[in-house]
Amino acid sequence: IVKDYEYTLSSSVAWLYLANIQMMVQRVKPFNQA
Repeated sequence: IVKDYEYTLSSSVAWLYLANIQMMVQRVKPFNQA
């Protein structure tokens, strides 16, 4: 069972942005190393 511990909508949105940015950085990273 997953509980939402975020009390405000803005903090939940901020965590979603951080997760999406992290995924995008991981996708771009191999191109920079090549």
